[in-house]
Order: sequence, then structure tokens, then C-alpha cells
Amino acid sequence: MNKIEELKNSPFLLRGILKKDQLCFEVESLQERLKRKLLKVDYLHKIMFHITILVFECAQRRKNFLKSLRIDQIYLNKDEKYSNVFIFEEDQLISTQEQQPPQKLLFNMFQSLGFDLPYDYFQINNYAQEKLLNELYANIFEEKKKDRQIIITETKILQVLYNIEIQGDPAYYTSFSKVFHIKTPFYINSSAESIVVKWVKFKCEEERAYLKTEIKLLESLNNCDRIAKLYCYDNFADQQFFFMKNYDKTLEQINNEVGEKDLNWGDLMHLIKQMILALKELHSKGICHRDLKPQNIMFEYLGEDKQIQQLKCVLIDFNRSKMPAYLESQMREITYYEGTPQYQPPEGTQENYGPPYDIWQLGYIIQCMILRRKNREFSSQRDRPIEKNKYNLIFQEDKKEVMKKYPNLYSIIFKMMELNPSARPQELQEIEEFFEKLNKA
Repeated sequence: MNKIEELKNSPFLLRGILKKDQLCFEVESLQERLKRKLLKVDYLHKIMFHITILVFECAQRRKNFLKSLRIDQIYLNKDEKYSNVFIFEEDQLISTQEQQPPQKLLFNMFQSLGFDLPYDYFQINNYAQEKLLNELYANIFEEKKKDRQIIITETKILQVLYNIEIQGDPAYYTSFSKVFHIKTPFYINSSAESIVVKWVKFKCEEERAYLKTEIKLLESLNNCDRIAKLYCYDNFADQQFFFMKNYDKTLEQINNEVGEKDLNWGDLMHLIKQMILALKELHSKGICHRDLKPQNIMFEYLGEDKQIQQLKCVLIDFNRSKMPAYLESQMREITYYEGTPQYQPPEGTQENYGPPYDIWQLGYIIQCMILRRKNREFSSQRDRPIEKNKYNLIFQEDKKEVMKKYPNLYSIIFKMMELNPSARPQELQEIEEFFEKLNKA
């Protein structure tokens, strides 16, 4: 199977879309549930919350996917404490019903369940979705009933609407992004006791486009061993939830634990090899990461001893990545690259990106690892491209220090960090072979 065929067959990882042969819990249809018992008002509104975001996201991302939406095609966990809803891909694929507009499907569903809402609430746009969700929130959250202006937090949404058990404080926290450790939900097919959910609030439409890019990439890379595992996602109004595999440590955390002392040679070589393998897998799919940095390079332990040489590297955060032409042609949104300035190569933003861009970032990360520090002057640079004399001056002392501490690494690191992208290794194979020979010597 070639790259394009692989990408065409990538899964649709919207939470709530299931395949019957992958079902790992007992279900019953909404029709069966309604025949069996009356539903409480707040419970019915929770169900409609999940149906709403499912229909909106299908309409936004896969227009022809949702052909019909009936109560016998909507499924719930037989355990009645859960309000999450699911539809099966197979039901949509075999449907012979003439496709209806998603807003009509959703409007008819609400009407059939006794809701009396104006049709303009069901237009497929962000404004209409927000109005509809606020209407549902008002019948789910007590505080929203009293004050429509109250903002329902992401923590409340996870706990009340998703029945998520959050474990401890957020692992990462800003006003617009948080990472929570959570008990693995019943609909995630994983033997792990916990996973992470990454919450992101869109600051602007461009940010929304970046995150759509990341979803598409993670879906296409779902079977890759060294790329962050996305189980599913939800996207509604101005926020998004990524349900992902939990990894043990970032490269930044490893560096902080080691501190100022040098890594021993075996550990250093292992970490470098792992990063090369992870980036090589990404490049093999025609994707340029464009934002490599210690926070975006993760590791998981493969052994119980939890030694550095038992770590496997996994890459995360692809919202700034350059996707292959086939995937790019499917995206309606245009994204403009903005990387992390402290790790942006000297050439800066380009029209075309290839492996040498990532290779520079990897070379600089390796330099930081062996010198146990970043280059402060380079970190403060914001203007790109950087002029040759200035660039040489910035890294002049680093070159001397690398030559003194690790003369056998000098040539490869500074070839990777050449100012001119065409002078760098054009593929990771050359770098991989260098380190293989070094380890055999």
C-alpha cells in the first residue's frame, strides 16, 4: 500500500464514531432505552449535547459521512450512568436513504424527542452551535439555569457530560490549554489504567485551523509506532478535547532530572538514536514536524527498571507540521507557520519545507543536550533569516565547547546545523549511519 492509499484509509477518530468489530462495551439503541423507561430531563439534554457535537463535526469534516440519523441508529452504554452516544460507521455505509442536510437531520432528531427550538439553531456554523449548546447547558447545569452568562468550565464538561474521572491536578496548564490525566474511559480501547485528555480553547480562527491540521495528521499517523497515539477527539464551539495515550516523560523533563551533569555516553547515544528513529518515521510519511523542541519529544519506558536506555521516543504536537500534498488538498483551511522562536532554524519561515528544516532543530537539540544548556543569544533572536556572520558569531563559543567535550560529535552536529539548508544532510539516513558507525568504533 502506498502513502496515498494509507492516508485514504486513515480512521475517522471523532469520539462517538465506532466500528462494530471494535466494540468493547455493551450497548443499546436510544430507541430501546426510550421504550424501556422515561428519561430524566437533564439526562436527555446530555444525550442531545453529544448528538449535537457529533452531527456538527461530521458536517464540518466529512460531509458525506452522515446519511441518516434515527433513534435506532444512536447507541448508549447499557450502564445508564453514562450519557455518551455512539453511531456505527457500518450503519452509515449501508444506508440507502437519500442523504439529507445535517441541519435537517439534527432538527428532526430534536423535534422527534419533544424539543421545540427554532430552525436557525441548527445551521452548521459556530454561532448556531454555541446557541444550541447554551440551550442544552441551561437544562444540565444548575448554575446555568440561574445565570445564562455563566461559563461552564472544561473541568465541569469533562466530569458532568463525559463522566470523566480526572486524576490529580493538570499536568500542563495555561489559560487556553490544559492536559489532564484521566481514568481510561470505557469507550477507549486500551488496557492502560489512565490516559490524558488535552483541552484547547481556540483563540482565533487560525488556531482552529491549526488544530484541524493536527487532527488530520494524527488520524493519518494512527498506526505509527513513534507518533503520539490519538484515541479520539471532540470539537465544539470554541474548544477541543484530544483523548491521547499517556507517555512517561518529555525530553525537557529528562534534561531537568539530569541537571547540569553530563549524560553518560550510553544514555546520550540511546536518546539520540531514539529521536532519529521517531523523526525518520514521521519523514517517511512525507511530513515535516517544524516545531521540534524538548517539550514535543516524549519518551515511554519499555521496562520496569525505568532506565534511560529502556526509553522509546514518541513525537507529539503536530499543529504546526507541514502535511503531505494529498492531505493538504483535503483541508479547507490555510494555516500559516509559526514555530517556537527559540528552536526555529536560521532561515525562518519558508515557502517549501523538507527534512533539513527538522534536521537543524534536531541538531540544535542534541547540542543543547551535550552542553546542558540552550544558547541564550540564539534564544533571544526573533528576526529571520539570520545573516551569516551573525549566525557564526552566535554559535562560535558553542562550537569550541562541543569540540572540547565531544570532538567525535562535532562534525555531524554542525553539519546538521549548517546555516544553508542545502548544506545539511538532506535525509536522516546519513545521520543514522554516522551514529551507527560511532557506536561500533
